[in-house]
Amino acid sequence: MGKTEFTEKTVSFLKRISIIIGSVLVFIALVSNLLGFSISEGFSWNQLVIVLIGFVLILGGIAGRRFPVFYKGFALLLLNTAVVLILLDLASLFIVKLWNPEHIQILDLKMEAGLQSASSEERMSWGRYEPYVVWRADTSLYFEDEIGPDGFRITPVSNSDSNAYKVFVFGGSTVWGTGVPDSSTIPSYLCELLQSSVSGPVDVRNFGQLGYVSTQEMIELCFQLRGGNVPDLVLFLDGMNDVAAAYESGIPGTHQNYPLVRARVESRLEDLGLESTLPHPLLQLFHRSNFSTLLSLAGSGGWGDVGNQPEVVNYLTLGADTDTLSFNVARIMFENYDFIEHLSEQYAFDVLFFIQPSVWTGSKTLTDEEISFAIGESRFFAVGADSAWKPILIKSYDWFESMTDRESKVYNLTAIFDDVDFQIYTDFTGVHLTAEGNMLVAHEMYNTLISRGILPLND
Repeated sequence: MGKTEFTEKTVSFLKRISIIIGSVLVFIALVSNLLGFSISEGFSWNQLVIVLIGFVLILGGIAGRRFPVFYKGFALLLLNTAVVLILLDLASLFIVKLWNPEHIQILDLKMEAGLQSASSEERMSWGRYEPYVVWRADTSLYFEDEIGPDGFRITPVSNSDSNAYKVFVFGGSTVWGTGVPDSSTIPSYLCELLQSSVSGPVDVRNFGQLGYVSTQEMIELCFQLRGGNVPDLVLFLDGMNDVAAAYESGIPGTHQNYPLVRARVESRLEDLGLESTLPHPLLQLFHRSNFSTLLSLAGSGGWGDVGNQPEVVNYLTLGADTDTLSFNVARIMFENYDFIEHLSEQYAFDVLFFIQPSVWTGSKTLTDEEISFAIGESRFFAVGADSAWKPILIKSYDWFESMTDRESKVYNLTAIFDDVDFQIYTDFTGVHLTAEGNMLVAHEMYNTLISRGILPLND
């Protein structure tokens, strides 16, 4: 009798403890954001798991000895619900394919575009934070490219001897060499050419960084000079990124992803709708389901406006006009180059500037894949499909060329591939080059240096 009494008391005590612990867990999970315990804003998956554990403990405390029976019934209910949902999704797929099979592809494209736009805040990080230039490559983000501790890509054939002829090459991801090995970048090919003709060792430094515009490169050059790292020759390959930054923000002379970086600094990401536009993972899962597709098809009457793509945000929608913006993009690039020329006189180094080619410039006969890049078929960088993109790119280049007619240190490479019929451009950016393309650019730079008599050649 005493033993039975003791057992019942123990069960009663455990029930109360289970309810108390469960209640505490639920409370902590619900108020963790207010108490500063959560590492992210909103209701996270960790909080959801804690709430579920808390509810299980509370239900166990209420059910007591009946909890195993309750658990089995609850598990059976969940299993049956999952089976019903799977059958419903399969039936929805069958109905949609009979009704309008194109509807599935259209919704998938819209979903991908929406998620891509909403998650742009996460995609903006190209490396570690760096004062004034905003970012620089982080060795933890690149696995095949060899990067030095300073965040710059290695030029394997370069000779770092103290008396070497020192060359700096600045630019964006094209100079960095996206998509090619370290030995096939423009600086690497240029180094090989220079070593074959320049007296003494040659040290070519690759200062290319993903997404860099001419202003960031100018600042980086100032950093190097301030630190006593003075080159003999500096080369720049620019154009695309300066235009792209203005295209997305409507502001000339800024860096890429300016609206997002500004929102981060000002702690107002919610103003951009970044938190509200990215659906909860469960909602994303529902939108991906065939049942959601069927509901959308039924709501649009079979066709409706489901084919309309998400609204494009560019400089026109932000209130800028093509002529004014393109002029100012070119003007800022020109003024940056003019300032760099003054630096070259002060620090006694030679400098040349090259305007980079792209799939939208020049008269190259494009391959089928290059055509897909040009018309924006990639969902990752579909600017080619936006009628506002090519006009600002072409006009910016035209304005810049008109400003530099009298400036012999600027060379336009947009026609460099006009006689090439094989593939040169490697991806949706329209500017990343194959190893052969990088070699052709390096040769053009080298020939320009030879014709100008800049290099200290062998006797």
